[in-house]
Amino acid sequence: MNGVLGGTKTYGSDRTIQMNDRVYQAFLQQKSLNNGKSEFVFCNRDGGPLDYRLVNKRVWHPILRFLGLKSRRAYQTRHTAATLWRACKLFCVSSIFYK
Repeated sequence: MNGVLGGTKTYGSDRTIQMNDRVYQAFLQQKSLNNGKSEFVFCNRDGGPLDYRLVNKRVWHPILRFLGLKSRRAYQTRHTAATLWRACKLFCVSSIFYK
């Protein structure tokens, strides 16, 4: 927060999630774009972590407007994702979020 990296808020907040090879390869490809400047998959020009306020202002809200969607915080979409995964029965949501 405020430019300082830290752990999760609580011990129980730590999560390990499974990802298929296609997702893993996409992350590796994205990370390769920073030419080894950063440990982050998504980073700013200097290799540091992205500032969520700038992402909201320059990316998130403009995309919502373009798509004609009402404004919402990005973190609210985690509920939508979990609901869609569960509806599609792709995998057990609880095994992803609560292991």
